[in-house]
Amino acid sequence: MWVNFNVLSDRTLLTYGESEGNRNNSGYKLARNLLGTSNLLTRNRIAYHAEPRQLFDRYCDRCTPTLEPTEADTIWFYPSLVL
Repeated sequence: MWVNFNVLSDRTLLTYGESEGNRNNSGYKLARNLLGTSNLLTRNRIAYHAEPRQLFDRYCDRCTPTLEPTEADTIWFYPSLVL
């Protein structure tokens, strides 16, 4: 269900990750979109599978090179403050 709610660029990031030099900016955008989508679906009582952080962690694992957990936490932290 997630895939149908997110834009093509987000689906591409979830599938392939991102290369070094673009990982943080792309990760921030993806985290923001995942959290926003989750909030929208929850507010409208629409069931969905996979928590936003699980999907974000999948993105981090697929990046080249893989994002370290501390770097991933930092990227995830800022969009979560806004939403």
